[in-house]
Amino acid sequence: MSESVADPLGVDSTPVGPWSRAEKGPRGTRLVAMDAPEGVELAPGGNLSVRAVAPRGVHGVELVADGKLALAIGTGRAYSIRVPAMSVVHNRAPEGLDRIDGASVANAGLLHGDEGWRIVVLPSLGDVATDLGDGPLAVRPDARELAVTIDDGVEQVDLTTGDTVARHEITTQALAYSGDGSLLVASGAGVATPGAEAVDGSPIVSLVAAVRAWRAVARHADGMISVWALEQSGPEKTAEFMPPLSGPLSLCVSPDGEQVGVGTPFAEPAGVAVLRTEDGALVRLIEGARAVGLLADGSLVLGAEWGIAYLRPTEDNT
Repeated sequence: MSESVADPLGVDSTPVGPWSRAEKGPRGTRLVAMDAPEGVELAPGGNLSVRAVAPRGVHGVELVADGKLALAIGTGRAYSIRVPAMSVVHNRAPEGLDRIDGASVANAGLLHGDEGWRIVVLPSLGDVATDLGDGPLAVRPDARELAVTIDDGVEQVDLTTGDTVARHEITTQALAYSGDGSLLVASGAGVATPGAEAVDGSPIVSLVAAVRAWRAVARHADGMISVWALEQSGPEKTAEFMPPLSGPLSLCVSPDGEQVGVGTPFAEPAGVAVLRTEDGALVRLIEGARAVGLLADGSLVLGAEWGIAYLRPTEDNT
């Protein structure tokens, strides 16, 4: 469904530091300063201010097309949104919609519902390919290739021709593409290239990779986050840490691989956290939000029941 440009909600653009709560105040959507968290290592980020908000309640967000578009999911409905204006361009409601994924440097994304996964083009949200099963699957950052689970294996499909370019007789819990287009798989508790032996430990349940750095980040069934350097000899774990949020969490990584974002799509209390991938130190904590996307310039896209917002860094430290 096509939408006209969304009527902008009022925003309160007062700069606020790294510990805050997002809410609708008397002058519009705003950040309210909070006390610094206790009991965790801190690496405080700079001030942010709310610059624009789209009035659509969401619990998940994926940044695509180099951050020029956001693919967001609310209750039963997906939205394509222009960033940083935060204008809703189209929306769509496939039966049973419950998950999304995005192609980080292309205008494409993935929607999952009762009919399984489908790949769509943004901003129209029109189908490119459907009936892709229930996964795991992943789209290459440039949206020219898809890795999809088929017949107890994983096939890499060229989306420009429809041809299968590789097949791997493997079982995996999660898939991701690195910035150079290499396929990564969750192999037990480890990140690997296809065919590597499974690693013992808490299994990986979600996997993301930085588009402009040789780094991948995984979330494990026990809640732990692990960070992996993508070496020529294969991925090597460089850090692991427990995020300061509980419940099933969403996961994203900044384009340069320096920060990881986690959100609480459904858990209470709602909050998002930005962590340093080097050691898990807390860079930013925003209560009252459910989803976060990290842009290359340090800006954030933040999603919650009150809407989806663009937050920009500011040098104002008052």
